[in-house]
Amino acid sequence: MNKALPSNISINILPFEEFKTLHSKFGAWSNGILAFSINGEDKKILVRENNLDALILVIGHEIGHVLTN
Repeated sequence: MNKALPSNISINILPFEEFKTLHSKFGAWSNGILAFSINGEDKKILVRENNLDALILVIGHEIGHVLTN
């Protein structure tokens, strides 16, 4: 696309337990949760560790969320 990721978006890939603990601060936990995003002036994408192909797909999905909000 020849465009850089906006500088106000951070992406963090976290080990399962750290991801689960962090997500639990925002809502109920389910093992099907692979990522979530936090919108605001600084946008955060938090992703659960996974295989590279799944990570890329999930990160792309979350980028869509933060760019449309």
